[in-house]
Amino acid sequence: MLDIQNLNVVFGSGRLGVVAVKNLRFEVKQGEAYGVVGESGSGKSTGLRAICGLAPITSGRVFVDGRQVTTPRDKAFYRTVQMVFQDPYASLHPRHTVDRTLSEPLAIHGKRDEGRVLQALKEVGLSPSFRFRFPHQLSGGQRQRIAIARALILRPKVLLLDEPTSALDASVQAEILNLLDDLRQRLGLTYILVSHDLAVVAHLCERLVVMRHGEVVEETSSTALRLGKASNEYTQSLIKASQGFTREPTVFAPARRPR
Repeated sequence: MLDIQNLNVVFGSGRLGVVAVKNLRFEVKQGEAYGVVGESGSGKSTGLRAICGLAPITSGRVFVDGRQVTTPRDKAFYRTVQMVFQDPYASLHPRHTVDRTLSEPLAIHGKRDEGRVLQALKEVGLSPSFRFRFPHQLSGGQRQRIAIARALILRPKVLLLDEPTSALDASVQAEILNLLDDLRQRLGLTYILVSHDLAVVAHLCERLVVMRHGEVVEETSSTALRLGKASNEYTQSLIKASQGFTREPTVFAPARRPR
């Protein structure tokens, strides 16, 4: 479904040029959830934005469903590929109702279907009563559900997920991850999930790549990730860091009794 070949993203030129992504390569099968992990600044989100046309591709090729992607992206691309952004507080227009937010992609692509809006709300677990609410009337989890509904409104085949749960509470994160997993199975979607949270990637994805300084350092499976197995030293350090901080027990010397 997705074939990324030697993708490079460079901002600036000459001595001031910054290589954000270097020779990014991977393939994603139809119906698969594929993870991209790495620390902040590793280039994972930039790579995702380059795929959907929000960051310039300096060189390399992107194929979606066997078709090479053009620049700028055409409407056919956005009917196939949609993106869910990290921050649900910033990705929704504050003065647009849920109805307008979900109807806009349909209007752009010449589709007038009022029932599709209600169906999209139902798919993400929201009742019709949310239809005419504004973003400030929604919780963080509800906003992210609306963002997912907006991405699904055109019935795409691929969803690009840029840390979709990092701005949410732990309990809400679990709800959104379970929703995404259920949608993938019911609708036959293909995911690329970018995250710095290894537990999130291991829960949702079958395979993943690990990025550092804009480059892929290792491709592995979620099973190996859960078992703590990694061939690359950097991946091992990520696994160790994900286990959290453990304080060493403090040993106190017995108090001396006065003579």
